[in-house]
Amino acid sequence: MLSLLFLIMAALHVIILIWAVYLCRQTRSPVAVMAMVPLLMLWYDCLIIGIGRWLGPGELLYVLSMPRYWAHWVLTPMWIIAAGGLMRHAGVRWVQPRPVMAAFCVLAVAMVALEVPLFWTLEVHPACYLDTVRYAQSVAANAVCSPDQSLVRGAGPPIPAIVTNLVLMIAGIALWRTLGWPYLALGAVGMFLAAALPVSIVGPSVGNMGEIVLAIAVLLTVSRVLPAQPSRVTQRNDPRYA
Repeated sequence: MLSLLFLIMAALHVIILIWAVYLCRQTRSPVAVMAMVPLLMLWYDCLIIGIGRWLGPGELLYVLSMPRYWAHWVLTPMWIIAAGGLMRHAGVRWVQPRPVMAAFCVLAVAMVALEVPLFWTLEVHPACYLDTVRYAQSVAANAVCSPDQSLVRGAGPPIPAIVTNLVLMIAGIALWRTLGWPYLALGAVGMFLAAALPVSIVGPSVGNMGEIVLAIAVLLTVSRVLPAQPSRVTQRNDPRYA
């Protein structure tokens, strides 16, 4: 049943991604693009975990699992840039100076760079939880795939993901105070709480559910803050754009 849940979440992420593409087309804003980028591979993350039970531990599942990690390392910090851009468009005062926005961009690049060594050093191991099979950095006692499999402790908290979530939380609070719009703050808090729950106790699905909540909160905020732009056809036919 848990594998089915991951496949359902993969389908939800596809719908969310389509929505993000629609918002990019409607707003024609680089900020909307930055908000969309982290969503590009979340469907894949859930899909590979969802089909892992049929593939089983082995080289194929291992190879298919690696892009899950690469995407999180490279794409997730782009939400830092999106957070800064959303605050600027919403009129949050302290984000208006260009050096402040530049700092958001530098922080995002720094978070990606922090994970670059993992492209060569990451070690993942088979993990079987309920009916799911995946490759993970840590393996708890309730996730071993065989009685003789060794337990593996994680390498520590994912600093870039935590920093990205904190930035979104700060942006959400700023937008709440400026616009009375609470949803980004609530989504970021929900993601923070979901990620804080130990996978060894609650399993791997809670964090992925948190990602869905956060993605919806980000896109709702994009639709609230960024105005839709008239299409090129409208501009050609409307004398106001002549």
